Amino acid sequence: MKKNNNGKKKVSPYSQDSILINTNNLDSRVNHKLNIIMTPRKSVIIKGVAYNVRMQPISGAAVEVIEVDYKENIRKVLGYSYTDNEGEYVLSIEALPEMFYEIVVYSPLNIKIKEI
Repeated sequence: MKKNNNGKKKVSPYSQDSILINTNNLDSRVNHKLNIIMTPRKSVIIKGVAYNVRMQPISGAAVEVIEVDYKENIRKVLGYSYTDNEGEYVLSIEALPEMFYEIVVYSPLNIKIKEI
């Protein structure tokens, strides 16, 4: 990584370097500014409600999102979410135009833990 005239690290706006801010080094009398340049991405929010066969919302169900590449025959799990008390879930993914996405809902285990 390049350094500027002060000997401090110079961060390129297009690099993938991490910036670590140590609060021990911050001076409360100085105004600290940080410019962040983000590359555009196609983030998509997926939200919905999971229902059982009686059309009642399911609380505590696991919701899985899978990215499917039909050209290469590859399936990749992107993440999970759980439904709330109203059966609602929300997921955020970075959608790629050449991919397909599947949502799989797993019913809650409904296990009661016996206290000893």
